[in-house]
Amino acid sequence: MLNFVRKKDYLLITTNLFKYKVKVLIGADGAFSTVRKKMNIKENTLAPAIEIFEPVNLEYDKEFKEKKVVFDFSSIDDGLQGYLWHFPCIKNKKPYMNHGIGDFRINKKRPKANMEKLFIKELKKRNIHRNISTWSGYPIRWLSKFESVVQPNIMLIGDAAGIDPAIGGGIHLALSYGEIAAESIRETYKINDFSFLNYVNKLKSHLVGKYIQKLTYYANDMYNQRVNPLTVVEKIFSKKM
Repeated sequence: MLNFVRKKDYLLITTNLFKYKVKVLIGADGAFSTVRKKMNIKENTLAPAIEIFEPVNLEYDKEFKEKKVVFDFSSIDDGLQGYLWHFPCIKNKKPYMNHGIGDFRINKKRPKANMEKLFIKELKKRNIHRNISTWSGYPIRWLSKFESVVQPNIMLIGDAAGIDPAIGGGIHLALSYGEIAAESIRETYKINDFSFLNYVNKLKSHLVGKYIQKLTYYANDMYNQRVNPLTVVEKIFSKKM
């Protein structure tokens, strides 16, 4: 999709090939969603993230042998509103580690952390010396207001709508978004009301909406250093949610 124009009761969609008249437009096009951009939503909830893939070094990468992943929140003390991660994986049929850092910046009043400096410091601990030009950067969008995910005839789902700002997982949330969107579209045609307020209400009351709300609350406490990250993680990965 390149653009859309709102008509009386439909949208005129322009693509690189054709134009379409549609009653429903779903923005499922990621954190840099073109649909979201054309909706002129003013929220700034993009969290920068950096990652690299590096062949496993068993002297330093204990996670691969132990089959575990690491979320490191220690850099909150250095102003990071996020975490560093170390995930074992297979890349090109070979053992690799995915090392990364993300900063949700949920509190805009606090100074920005120096992500580059923090990441270099972390990589050096593992005897990794990579030129910055070889790093990969991408955004993570977190959801701050449910109402921002719809406009008449339009709904955003998955990363285009936003995930939680505590752990930042996207795949499991996207699946739930899809289920809610499908139910909302079916009801929308039945009642002939394309405001998609039913989608907002379903999202708020659904387990995924409650999960995002709860983790946003936890993230505020954690990144503003009102609570220990270990306490938050324990709640997230236990039945205390």
